[in-house]
Amino acid sequence: MTGMSGDTSTTELTTDQIAGFEPQGTDTPDSANVEPSAAMPSAADAPVEPQVQLLGADELQAMLEQWQQIQGEFVDEPQRAIHDADALVADLMQRLARTFAQQSDQLDAQLSNGND
Repeated sequence: MTGMSGDTSTTELTTDQIAGFEPQGTDTPDSANVEPSAAMPSAADAPVEPQVQLLGADELQAMLEQWQQIQGEFVDEPQRAIHDADALVADLMQRLARTFAQQSDQLDAQLSNGND
């Protein structure tokens, strides 16, 4: 892998290092003890991109209320709570998939029009 400075040395990072988290008291090989900032540009160097709202405020509030209700019913009706939680997650995933598909369509349209 070629680094930003043009060298051809390879450095493999763990997912914890990429995330900027190094658990205390773990033994890792010396090659894994690389600071993430040395291998990757900082977030401050990245261009600012507009953020997409994945869920509207009302949708998010409704999801959170449903989740709290499901947690409350777990003690008395665990089977039902598991079924309801599964349905809630499936619904959320479908909503997110639609949002991503819409964003992808918008990006494709922008690219086909020559816009950045």
